[in-house]
Amino acid sequence: MSDPLSEVVRLLHPRGAFANIISGKGNWAVRYSEYGLPSFCIVLDGSCLLTVDG
Repeated sequence: MSDPLSEVVRLLHPRGAFANIISGKGNWAVRYSEYGLPSFCIVLDGSCLLTVDG
């Protein structure tokens, strides 16, 4: 049996439309324009702070 998070992700039927690797050091930011579909990001090392306009 899989874990609950894996089951939720499986039910969402995610697909990779495109992928970009972003790396940096120190304080920096990234802003994305509206995509219209759910987006996913993975932080491999360190930490992040997500802020959403509106």
